[in-house]
Amino acid sequence: MIRSASGQPSTTLRLGRGMANNDWFTQFLTDLLCSPVARPAVTETTAHGAAVLARLQCGFFDSPD
Repeated sequence: MIRSASGQPSTTLRLGRGMANNDWFTQFLTDLLCSPVARPAVTETTAHGAAVLARLQCGFFDSPD
């Protein structure tokens, strides 16, 4: 059984970073676990977060929201 970060049972495995970019690995996990695998729209979340913070610091955004 897959568990979420809070310890609750989950039916979907969430991938991130390099694993999410690899189609073969994602399909392999889906087949192995017999469970759906979810990939984020933005796999490079660290770079995305740094860009958002830079825009916030420069005044491009008024708030983090």
